[in-house]
Amino acid sequence: MKINLKVPYLRCTILMILEDFFDITLANAQRIKNVPGRKTDVSDAEWIVKLLRHGLIEKSFVPPEDFRNLRDLTRLRKKWIGHMTSEKNRIQKVLATSNIKLSTVISDVFGVSGRKLLEQLISSGYIDQEDVEQKIHGRMAHKKQLITDSLFGTLNDHQLFLIKQSWKHIVYLEELILDIE
Repeated sequence: MKINLKVPYLRCTILMILEDFFDITLANAQRIKNVPGRKTDVSDAEWIVKLLRHGLIEKSFVPPEDFRNLRDLTRLRKKWIGHMTSEKNRIQKVLATSNIKLSTVISDVFGVSGRKLLEQLISSGYIDQEDVEQKIHGRMAHKKQLITDSLFGTLNDHQLFLIKQSWKHIVYLEELILDIE
């Protein structure tokens, strides 16, 4: 049976299966190619075995399993943060197209006050002056009128639906990220 070890995921899978049972040398193909010798498939394999027996093949670094697991989790977390950023940008775009300019007044639309305002907007479809006074955080109290003015816009049902869907996805992604952390 021939196994193509040029496919990276297959190579890693075989390595992970065999690493507990054998002392495996993962060699850099670029460096082995530069070693002088015969270059046919069968004779090349024999030549590589001879070089390995004499310690002439340098091992590539293979991180331990816990490092590989941490690397996988870190990559997944980074991907989910990217998805969350995309959803936040989508919400801000929908708000901007409906003439709700909240991002011009609040530096972090998804901070404590911004989240409360967005949740009110999602639940009722609009925000009035009283809602603004109840929802904004203490440091932003002096911006009440600016925030109220920035929320003067109209959301149609379609835009509200888009915001709700993106908001649900953000909440879900935040839960997933917390699980990883």
